[in-house]
Amino acid sequence: DQYYVKGEKQPLNGRYSDRYPGGQIKHKCTFKDGLFHKKYKSWYSNGWAAKRKRYKNGQLHGKWVNWYPKVLQQEKFLEGSCETGSYSYYTLETDKPVAAFVKNFKNDTLNGKYTDWHFTGKIRTIGNYVNGHKMGEWVFWNNNEELVGRCTYYKDTLQNGVFLNWHENGLIALEGQAYESKRIGTWYGYSEDGYKSLEMSYLNGKLEDRYYYMVRCEYTLRGNYSNGLRHGEWSYEYQDGKTKIETWDRGELIKTQWRP
Repeated sequence: DQYYVKGEKQPLNGRYSDRYPGGQIKHKCTFKDGLFHKKYKSWYSNGWAAKRKRYKNGQLHGKWVNWYPKVLQQEKFLEGSCETGSYSYYTLETDKPVAAFVKNFKNDTLNGKYTDWHFTGKIRTIGNYVNGHKMGEWVFWNNNEELVGRCTYYKDTLQNGVFLNWHENGLIALEGQAYESKRIGTWYGYSEDGYKSLEMSYLNGKLEDRYYYMVRCEYTLRGNYSNGLRHGEWSYEYQDGKTKIETWDRGELIKTQWRP
């Protein structure tokens, strides 16, 4: 996007800054012909660093660093007595900013080393991008600094090894294995508060079975896949004891019935 002087058609040039209502600096950046150029910096309202980026004629070019805020509050969404979702929260155990991730760009495309950290400051992931794609070895650690995963990518395709993905609060969101570019075995998904919410079984890269666990909410969903398509009975087990059964045939819904 190109930026202009307010109320005029003249593109912005030079250094600009913005402040919070209390006077604390919020942003600092440089424009060239209305485009971000060179350094971009932002801060949280408590004065901690929030983001550092580098641009070249409007394109990300160089290192991009994000830091965690001091506190991310939790908000829960309720429907009756059922918790339908939430934002996780954390409080940094330090009086200094902790980096969330570091990315490297070249001509607006991810290139080079990628690193992210748990909010405790311990390394979580190290990997590499080439021309915008995940490439080579990616390594994962838990918050106890134990190696928990190692896998390889080729142009974003998971090749071999143990894969992990994380929620913002540092808990594992998804884990599984791959071999020769195919997902294998059972993959597990977890909610932001650590509860298992999903199981997926793969055979030669094809999704065979998928089980959803939502027992803390409105219903528990269970079902199967055949060659990547819903097949057989899918059950919705509600908290009031009723169960809805859907019958599927290779991705086509055949019938729906209720059981008391």
